[in-house]
Amino acid sequence: MLKKMEVRNCHRLHIFTSEYKVVVPNLEALQLHSVNFEMIWDSQLATISHCYQNLARLIVVGCEKLKFVFSSSVVKSFDRLEHLRIRNCRVLKEIIEKGAEANPTFMFPRVTFLQLEDLPELATFYPGVHTCEWPQLKKLVVCNCDKIKIFTSEFKSFHENNKSQLDIWEQQSLFLVQKINSNLEELTLSRVDDMVTLQQQFPKNFFSRCTVRIKGDRSTNIPVGILQRLNNLEKLVLREGSYKEIFTCGEDEKRTETLIQIKSLELSDLSDVKYLWRNDFKLDAVLQNLEVLEVCFCHRMINVLPSSTSFKNLTVLKVICCHVSINIVTPSVAKHLVQLREMKIECCQMMIEIVSNEKDVVVEDEIVFSKLKKLSLIYLDSLTCFYPGKYTLNFPSLKELIIQHCPKMKSFSGGILNTPSLLKVQQNEQDKDEWCWEGDLNTTIQHMYKEEVNSNLERITLSGEDIASIWQDQFPKHQFSKVKVLEIIKDDSAHFPIEVLEGFNSLQKLILKVCPYKEIFSCGEDEKCAGMLTQIKQLELWGLFNLKDSWKEDCHLDSIIQNLEMLFVNDCHTLINLLPSSATYESLKRLEVWECDGLINLVSSSTAKSLVRLEEMGIIGCGMMTEVVSNEGDTENYEIVFDKLTSLRLENLKSLTSFCSGSYTFKFPFLEVLNVVKCPNMNTFSGGVLSTPNLDRREHISYGWKNCWEGDLNTTIQHLHRKMVGQKFPGSSSNSA
Repeated sequence: MLKKMEVRNCHRLHIFTSEYKVVVPNLEALQLHSVNFEMIWDSQLATISHCYQNLARLIVVGCEKLKFVFSSSVVKSFDRLEHLRIRNCRVLKEIIEKGAEANPTFMFPRVTFLQLEDLPELATFYPGVHTCEWPQLKKLVVCNCDKIKIFTSEFKSFHENNKSQLDIWEQQSLFLVQKINSNLEELTLSRVDDMVTLQQQFPKNFFSRCTVRIKGDRSTNIPVGILQRLNNLEKLVLREGSYKEIFTCGEDEKRTETLIQIKSLELSDLSDVKYLWRNDFKLDAVLQNLEVLEVCFCHRMINVLPSSTSFKNLTVLKVICCHVSINIVTPSVAKHLVQLREMKIECCQMMIEIVSNEKDVVVEDEIVFSKLKKLSLIYLDSLTCFYPGKYTLNFPSLKELIIQHCPKMKSFSGGILNTPSLLKVQQNEQDKDEWCWEGDLNTTIQHMYKEEVNSNLERITLSGEDIASIWQDQFPKHQFSKVKVLEIIKDDSAHFPIEVLEGFNSLQKLILKVCPYKEIFSCGEDEKCAGMLTQIKQLELWGLFNLKDSWKEDCHLDSIIQNLEMLFVNDCHTLINLLPSSATYESLKRLEVWECDGLINLVSSSTAKSLVRLEEMGIIGCGMMTEVVSNEGDTENYEIVFDKLTSLRLENLKSLTSFCSGSYTFKFPFLEVLNVVKCPNMNTFSGGVLSTPNLDRREHISYGWKNCWEGDLNTTIQHLHRKMVGQKFPGSSSNSA
């Protein structure tokens, strides 16, 4: 008894047409992915339509020749359909094919979820005068369907217009507001601007009940004026957009005190956003109703809670996977979080403290989290404390504190700490029986830290204060003789103080995090001490926001990297020169560079020639990088061989046009895996002769999550680029590829 069917990557499929009369009366779920057909069911199937009478779930994705989903005679048989999802069908023009019936009514009595996404040619739901009703619809997604109007509140009949019939059905909207369930729970759109139009068409209290999601908006920000006009919107979710900052305001908007009614704001997968808004925008009045703020996977978010706003009604704050954030709030903002009941900070790799420090603190100053009941600090690899300053912290209501995998956390705060209701620190979010308590919170944290350190004597973390203590001989030198991994966090020196490594005789891995270095190693003194670093095999750089060069080209520091096997760089946005061409990198096996916007290219051609042992290379999120190997012009008889490279990953590189634009000969004798994801301008791999003998099957190369092979690498990249451009701009000539 067949109830579920999934069909993928079929070039021909006709089993659902009347010719074959396949009967599957118990089929409840049908998924069609990348099936190459122009129609699923033909109009003749109506005579045996009972064979799909139980179908409740239909998903159609990536069917590039499909022109419509249902014929008008068949669609009425799908009255048990509950879930309908249609995505990425680039020639689809209508959902229901034109039939003979005049002014038909289409009822979808049970559909609760409808998704129409990435349908660039969709012009209408049905090509003619019709009525369509969705009485049970709860979740509606309409994204990147740019040719169609989504809603209208009035139907204009043909008799009221002088336009041709074709003009009218092309302009007709997908839905009549009056025929949509008034209790719609979620509405997902691809532009914030669409909401302004909807505000005029929906009932007055519609947005107070419905969560609005904006997915993939290409705007750089949202003008506050738009949200002020949406005076009953309470729940807003922004996902996968291009925002640099979330809100902005003009001069007129700066002077207004019109309240924004948003009570819940969720930001997710916004790869470019750095701020909610700039500190010079005084938006305190307009956002004072915000109660819930969730920020997830916003890897470049620097400032979660701007210091210009009080957030006095905020009850829930969650920040997850925001790797650049060093702290969450300033003490002045923290003082106003009087309604906060729950705070969760998770997987923020460079988070050093939750509340930042302030100078010139008066001893009597205090921060009271009067209603905070639950605080979760989870997988914060760099966290050293909740608050490093001297304010008194009061948590009169705190009963649940989870601190899980925060290995650098030495104490909770630097001042007086009151937690009268707290009886334990839970060490595992999923297991309440795993906990620790040593009488008070600071003592408990210190005990947990000592246990962490004693469990791994081969790894140590030092702050700038610790380094100062080493220089003052407050640490015995023999203490470091067995340390293999050294992590430096928040050192305020101008460059890495190499001399601190005296005594680290077994050191193999060096990690530098959130330090203001403009260069890692400097000429002069560092050249004399360079021998201390020759044993290092792995180097990681995290959040060195002022870094421009590893070292100057004219420095003689080759010995520092002569044994370096792994180099990992993340969020060094001002970095211009990572691998100086004055050195060779013959031992390097693994190279990964993430989110470094200052890099135009990664290596010079001469440096690339020295990477003879490189096995893995990954470049992700470097927004300004145009090519990996720079084109230096002198290409005659120039050959670059990546003799051991097996894996190459290029992802989210918006400016990348090629691996190298020069006419060099590139050889990759062992390259087996190439991933190219979100590189919209990459139209070729290289400009010269290219040899990739092991990269010869579609399983070996993915471009935007799709596998493909067109005979050689350059042809494959060019083909996939033309195909992607064709999906973005269906009318362009490139679509023919």
